[in-house]
Amino acid sequence: MECYNILYSSELDLLPYRDKVQSYPSDQVLIQVFTGTKNRHLLQKTIDTINALIPDASIIGASTEGEIFASEITDQKIVVSISLFDSTKVTVFCVHDAEVPSGIELGKLIASHQPTLAILFTTGIVDGNLRNSVDYLQDISEQAPGVMIAGGQAGIGEAFTQTFVFDREQVLTHGTAVALLTGPDLNVSTYRRDGWTPIGRYMTVTKCKGNRVYTIDNRSVRDVYSHYLGVDFDFSQLHNPTLEFPLTYYIDGIMMKNVPIKEYDDGSFEFLKPFRANESVRFSFCDISLLEMEALSIQRQLQEIEPQAIYIYSCASRKEIFGNEIIIDSQELNQIASCSGFFTSSEFYTSAKDNPQCLIQNMTLLALSEKQSTYEQPDYEHHQEVEEFELTRTFRVLKILTNLITVTSRELEESHQKLAKIVNQDSMTKLFTRRYFDTTFSQSLKIHSRASTPISLLLLDIDFFKQFNDCYGHVAGDECLAAIGKVLKLTLKRPSDIAFRYGGEEMGCLLPATSIDGAMEIAEHVREAIESLHIEHQSSKVSRYVTASVGVISLRFTEHESLPPHNKRVIDACDEMLYQAKAQGRNTICGREVLLDDLLTDEE
Repeated sequence: MECYNILYSSELDLLPYRDKVQSYPSDQVLIQVFTGTKNRHLLQKTIDTINALIPDASIIGASTEGEIFASEITDQKIVVSISLFDSTKVTVFCVHDAEVPSGIELGKLIASHQPTLAILFTTGIVDGNLRNSVDYLQDISEQAPGVMIAGGQAGIGEAFTQTFVFDREQVLTHGTAVALLTGPDLNVSTYRRDGWTPIGRYMTVTKCKGNRVYTIDNRSVRDVYSHYLGVDFDFSQLHNPTLEFPLTYYIDGIMMKNVPIKEYDDGSFEFLKPFRANESVRFSFCDISLLEMEALSIQRQLQEIEPQAIYIYSCASRKEIFGNEIIIDSQELNQIASCSGFFTSSEFYTSAKDNPQCLIQNMTLLALSEKQSTYEQPDYEHHQEVEEFELTRTFRVLKILTNLITVTSRELEESHQKLAKIVNQDSMTKLFTRRYFDTTFSQSLKIHSRASTPISLLLLDIDFFKQFNDCYGHVAGDECLAAIGKVLKLTLKRPSDIAFRYGGEEMGCLLPATSIDGAMEIAEHVREAIESLHIEHQSSKVSRYVTASVGVISLRFTEHESLPPHNKRVIDACDEMLYQAKAQGRNTICGREVLLDDLLTDEE
């Protein structure tokens, strides 16, 4: 495999490579064109020139928000990257959104070729808004499982202007350009560098539906952004603060970023990716120190695999924040292999272990070769201690500033967590407080009523606890409460389950997504574990040891998005079960399943 990158201005720049390219079969040639021009006439002229000089070669390209040529960053230039493969076959085509409107159809088309790699360039604007490629990419990957996907959306520029993708035959303002690479000798490695880090306090998405968010912390989305960013913003302009300070959240332990792309008349905001109800989110910013470490780490990994070509598809927001200093992302990569790429409005990335993802504020690398390598790419992102880049004074000031913000934010978050622990944790039993339970219970009822999944509640009372205190004293009583609190915490296995002190000697457990059978089983474990502590209780009328009575209620929802009952009604129903357990002789459990409709009828 060979790769040549050209900073194109006229056909004279291509002439030295014409004979070399024509010595390869046309289906083993891929020409990628990254163009900063938004003039369709000039773009078509460039394509015609390449077609005339190199007939039958496969061409795909996209408009950019900046081009990457070797170790340089350019603006409004044209970079032509010519890849010549020894055995890999190349198939290129463009599809218009009107002809292939869904990712499912495109995925089936891609799968029919059984490629190793698919490079996709999509247009960046749909109906005046930033294109949402999240679902599109997911649909493609479901239809073409196992196919590595790279590339990105065309760069948009200073305003939401028209964007282009193209092949040798057509230029599209609404569609996708596809290059499929197939071959047993093709080695594909992908890398992703982020650099963003969370900042500020956690907030909660309090009302949303898919990609559309109505409130965060029960405030309008615009109010939240205006309050924390301190500036107004206009969605008719791409480069607004909402893109530079995305909201972060975690899915399966992986930090994700999300940004709004449209505001509706009712005050709701459409985000690039969907949110889940009650999602915890934080703002984020680019940490230059982390960016620097990641860039050097990726260079060392690339040196190990010795690729023959590196393609860079990087988010334009990174360039907007740092200008040409963003060369830190790709500096010295050209000494490893021939490099080219462009700044996108969204990046497509597939790791060795994950499905394809549509990203923002990332730099993605696609490294290719057709030679054997014994190096195995690690499944983790390893940040080593590295030597610094040679930075400008401005960049050094930014690095110090971001470090100051990061450390200060971390210290504030640690203080907040300590304070929250004091407020939410009962000092004696180490269980959650009743206040925390009340808040969590209300949120859980809303979630489970919408999802039509059961939720269960346990309330327990220590049998004859007043007599225990009278007999052994309040210090022993406190020790008894602490021991039972520890039993509750050890009995609950799932992170979503919470144990709380309700008041006095009364404690409880909240069990989301748990049916009556599961709740009764946990209640019996709790009862047995308390008795097995063998805390002596001579004043008890049921046992020589401390015991507890347990009431259980399991709420079942019959209709999707039903209105949840008030906390008190569910607690009262559980209290009735606790009363029955005491009436049946104590040291026992009593529970039942309740339908939501029954509770709502009782409330009326």
